[in-house]
Amino acid sequence: MQEEIEACVELLQERCRRLGSKMAELLVLPIYANLPSDMQARIFEPTPPGARKASANQRAGRAGRVAPGKCFRLYTAWAFQHELEETAVPEIQRADLGCLVLLLKSL
Repeated sequence: MQEEIEACVELLQERCRRLGSKMAELLVLPIYANLPSDMQARIFEPTPPGARKASANQRAGRAGRVAPGKCFRLYTAWAFQHELEETAVPEIQRADLGCLVLLLKSL
């Protein structure tokens, strides 16, 4: 079973590498009995920030733009309503501007 899980992890990671920037980074975390405890503990760490409602709604709109389609979301309606942020935090608020400030001061 362990070999099958590790093979699946490698397959997923390889396919994600081939897709490159066409999709968001996929965090693949295996879990099985013989996995070292520090590796098992990774599944309990906070997940990376998820999509925003605005981008999720935009993707749903693409599903039916050129032909009738359906949108399947991999989270619950409750999570969509209560956990997802409305919009992304602007880059200026996310970026560390320390290096830029130091560069400007040095000029």
